Amino acid sequence: NDSSVTGTYFFLNDRLDFHDSELHRLLKWIEKGNSVFLIAENISPNLLDTLGLELEISFPKNSFSSKPMFNLTDKALQRKEPFLFDRETYQYVFSKYDSLQQKVLGISQLYSDSLASTEPKPNFLMDSIGKGAIYLNTSPKAFSNFFLLEDDNYEYAARALGYIPAEKTLYWDQYY
Repeated sequence: NDSSVTGTYFFLNDRLDFHDSELHRLLKWIEKGNSVFLIAENISPNLLDTLGLELEISFPKNSFSSKPMFNLTDKALQRKEPFLFDRETYQYVFSKYDSLQQKVLGISQLYSDSLASTEPKPNFLMDSIGKGAIYLNTSPKAFSNFFLLEDDNYEYAARALGYIPAEKTLYWDQYY
């Protein structure tokens, strides 16, 4: 409720359903120069509508595998081979976004007999709002113990979380 605090508001959940008044306050807080970092598979339709975004679930096209692979787009942060979530699961990606307004920070693709990214889809975006920014990542499984403890997958989480402004206070919300 205190809009005078500054920093980064962090959410890591399966689902985020913001009420309209709650979303309005959150966006006003971002406009003042703050950041919000959201990691969730299911993101509030009102937030998606406000930002002009749409989500879809990736389905295997040429194989039976639904193991997602993740990577970052920044050359300094990306890895030559993507990070593999070695378990059959579903993966949400952004099917609609504004490339002039939103910056793609990360991509995902389903594994198909190799670790080559041939048809990646955005799963991690940043959008500037006023003086602040909102970060949206649709892959909370990539921050789970199962994923982090496999191979060197902890590097994905470390690199993705590197977008959180270090000089600001971090507020972790477990409400959802």
